[in-house]
Amino acid sequence: MQAVAAHRSLSDMTPHLLTSFVYMHNLVFGGFPGAVNGVAWSLEVEVQFYVLVPLLTVLFTIRNARIRRTLTLVIMLIAGLLSNPLYGSLHFHYSIAYYLAFFLAGFMVCDFYLTRQNWQKSYVWDAIALALWPLVWYLGKYTGHVVLPFVIVVLYLTAFRGKICSAVFSNPVITNIGGMCYRHLPVPLHHHLRREALNGVTAYWRKFLGLLPAAVSSHPPRAASTERRILCLNRKTVHGSNLAAEAVE
Repeated sequence: MQAVAAHRSLSDMTPHLLTSFVYMHNLVFGGFPGAVNGVAWSLEVEVQFYVLVPLLTVLFTIRNARIRRTLTLVIMLIAGLLSNPLYGSLHFHYSIAYYLAFFLAGFMVCDFYLTRQNWQKSYVWDAIALALWPLVWYLGKYTGHVVLPFVIVVLYLTAFRGKICSAVFSNPVITNIGGMCYRHLPVPLHHHLRREALNGVTAYWRKFLGLLPAAVSSHPPRAASTERRILCLNRKTVHGSNLAAEAVE
């Protein structure tokens, strides 16, 4: 379909397919130029994260929760500030080097959740969410890159601790859409194709039909299998070193 709809030759697509198969397209060609499946760039960032997980989980060897969390927040801030200049690089903008702070934000949420004690749901957390959600859209490109990971930590906590937020985000309709964003085609393609929609219906559907077979047949099934293997390996590494146990003691 890429050959027909996008008028691309096999010789043109082959190098991009081969590097995508080993999750190296972003580093070799940059995030999007020549990519057969443009939305798959994020999967390469994920795999880079999975490779780094055993190193990153060393943070959980710090038993003192205050020190552990402070260090994580400091690394998030430094990672955000130092990676901002990478925005102009196609090769590093779409890599773990640029998005590390966002993954560490996930670590922070896990830390709070695993060490929670009698979390009481409150409308106060809903009010905090109401105040912070607009920042997700209105923070500037560079400021947002630094600040947004910290905002995300708080917003994720409101999903657990707010009375309204917890009801909304535990609704099966919402959770299913969240799964679609990660595992299925229509929602991820929307982000890539909405620009084409502005150019007219014909441009939109031509791009859609060109990406459809590659998106269905390429990364998602392999990504699911790869994630299971890597996460199992990382779980054994963490368990073998008693890192997780030390984190919650």
